[in-house]
Amino acid sequence: MATFIKRGATWRAQISKRVGGEIIRLSQSFQGKAQAVAWAVETEAGLIGRKVAGLVGIPAGPAGVKTLVAAVDRYTSEVAPGHRGGGMEKVRLLALMRDHRWLFVKPVCEVTQFDLGRFRDERLGAVAPGSVKRELTILSSVFQSCVREWGWCNENPVRGLRKPQEPHHRETRIPPADESVFMKAFNMDPLVRPTTHRQQVGLIFALAIETAMRSGEITGLTWGRVNLEKRYLSLEKTKSGSRRDVPLSARAVMLLELAKGLGDERVFTVSDQVRDVLFRRYRPENLSYIHFHDTRHEAVFRLSKKLAVMDLARVTGHRDLKMLLKYYNPNAQELAALLD
Repeated sequence: MATFIKRGATWRAQISKRVGGEIIRLSQSFQGKAQAVAWAVETEAGLIGRKVAGLVGIPAGPAGVKTLVAAVDRYTSEVAPGHRGGGMEKVRLLALMRDHRWLFVKPVCEVTQFDLGRFRDERLGAVAPGSVKRELTILSSVFQSCVREWGWCNENPVRGLRKPQEPHHRETRIPPADESVFMKAFNMDPLVRPTTHRQQVGLIFALAIETAMRSGEITGLTWGRVNLEKRYLSLEKTKSGSRRDVPLSARAVMLLELAKGLGDERVFTVSDQVRDVLFRRYRPENLSYIHFHDTRHEAVFRLSKKLAVMDLARVTGHRDLKMLLKYYNPNAQELAALLD
């Protein structure tokens, strides 16, 4: 894990990470804490590649033993960078390699569904079913590359494996009172331009509730795709793979106006990974059950009071109305209020 120590006018970031039975210790100094946090996040993710393979004592490249460690190394070098969530894939794989070395030291062609069943059950004892499903999806992608691209094995053992039961979709709401508590926690005044990364996260949080945009869509936004005069912005890359235009309310325009001057090309200067770290760090303790993605649920409900369902789907980017209903799930009392 990373720790941060202030020494005079500088911040020193220190990383201590156990990998393959050994402990990696790295440190570096920065002028600001936000830069130290960003370095720590990116460095921990970067430990995944050949450094990890060497520490567990297995050749990383295809010239050596074609273990699952070697497959992860090649996957994170060649495949993951092309994914919008490639950075988080690296972070997840690093954690899995650290905690389940017995699986990753095996040759790829010898990993069986029995092995993955054991891995699944071990993970279910530590994290939620939804997290295990996401981890299995990433491992499946690694095996697919081994099968289709590199010829390291003949089949993907994740396919056909019984997956954890789909968890119930979260229905956590963020009422205006809780939104105000969050803004105070991020030292963010809704009328003052942010000057720190912590305050930027507060501005991103408010913009997510106002637009139903995902975190990665906001942190990856560039000014060239924002038209404040005509009150819309364009997203070229979305989770669904298609572009969409997002209309901006008067408040959304005001929030984006506050972001002017933070970056020359990008609207915000924090990456999605740093946003995640800072959100978890400064999230109010009494509201620790709220996840950043809950902003999308709250935004959909607020927008549903103003837009017809087809217009709402265009704003959120949902092609399947069944998926939209996972976010739009008001209770009977809220529906009754809409009838008046």
